[in-house]
Amino acid sequence: MGVRILLEAQVQKVLEAFGVKDEAKRACSFAFSSRVVPSSWRAFTFDLPLAFYYVFAPGGTVTQVRSLALGIGKENFVVLAVLDSQVVLVLRRSKKDDDAPLFVVLRKEEDFERVISAVRRFNFVSDELTAHSSLFSLVDLLRAGAERHFTNRGLFSTYFLKERLPESF
Repeated sequence: MGVRILLEAQVQKVLEAFGVKDEAKRACSFAFSSRVVPSSWRAFTFDLPLAFYYVFAPGGTVTQVRSLALGIGKENFVVLAVLDSQVVLVLRRSKKDDDAPLFVVLRKEEDFERVISAVRRFNFVSDELTAHSSLFSLVDLLRAGAERHFTNRGLFSTYFLKERLPESF
């Protein structure tokens, strides 16, 4: 029971990072996807300039959420699916070469904090153009892993070539 309460608290933080509140959700049908979902699942949406679906999926799996997301016909959308012990965030943006949805599975507190800090950098509530631009940038940021600690390999390689390579000859 304690894990469920912690999961719900983290989900609320993710929703707040997107600029929405749990109280503002509206029930909707699963007509937004062409895939069939279990009858125990519930879907909600918010008044955002971007398609945002909030799905309660008790007993669901990541594969089922993936199937649901692949059945959505919209070009740009966000799906936040709450499973029993994890959360799946699906982000899709329309891009000529790369329009596959990005699936981010959130299990640990570090996963939630990484996504929350990335989402907070952008604005999803003001207007449609800003929301789509924010989604585009958020997908790039999460794919690149720029919110994590990383080594700038380009700088390291340049340093190695300038300082250490001549010594080895």
